[in-house]
Amino acid sequence: MLNNFDKYYDLIFADKNYKKEVSYILKKSKKIRIKKILDIGCGTGTHADLIHKSIKKKIIGLDKNKKLIGMAKKKNNDINFKNVYLKKINEKNFELIISMFNVVNYFKDYKKLILFFKEVKKKTTKNSLFIFDSWNGSFNFKKKIVKEKRTVKRKDFFLINQIKTTKKLHSNKILLNYKILINFFEKNKKINIKHQLIQFLWKPDEIKKALILAGFNSVLINKSFSDTVFGKNDLKIIFLAKS
Repeated sequence: MLNNFDKYYDLIFADKNYKKEVSYILKKSKKIRIKKILDIGCGTGTHADLIHKSIKKKIIGLDKNKKLIGMAKKKNNDINFKNVYLKKINEKNFELIISMFNVVNYFKDYKKLILFFKEVKKKTTKNSLFIFDSWNGSFNFKKKIVKEKRTVKRKDFFLINQIKTTKKLHSNKILLNYKILINFFEKNKKINIKHQLIQFLWKPDEIKKALILAGFNSVLINKSFSDTVFGKNDLKIIFLAKS
């Protein structure tokens, strides 16, 4: 079975409420005089594209996945999408930096997480805002497994996305196993995809400490894309760090 996870990335996450997330980002950054925006781990560029359509500012999007960057470039020619790591870009003084879809959870080593935040801090200017979402490492994974089933129906396709998230015992490692069926009506074509993502849980206080060690002055942690203070039963959380 071919793994077409990257190829059908936007369809797989067609139910993700990007507009709500972008609205939240813009709301939280409205008091900042934004000239430049940096999107770290931009994927196919949907967040960056929607932000650019709302505020015509310079945006640079970074992702290590060359295929996803290729897809992002087709969405918006006015955004500078790059297939490079953060430390490889020389430009600094971004007033708004975002890193969506649990990018911080790909760091296995705590020291590397701190180094990542230090690299982000180097790209900031006075009064910059760094917004990113994350798994809540304090969440209690009952029986070490969380199961989800998402369905998306459009006029030209029907998608079933079954996700089984397993936490390794005595470890911060989590495995996200995707089992996906996409049925294209007009083409009478069915695509089956199996894909696994490996991520790592960090407790909110651990992430906050890493941000402070990296030089950020204040850190606010909320329930995912909300103004509500997070609780231990919230699976996803969001961080707002000021330089």
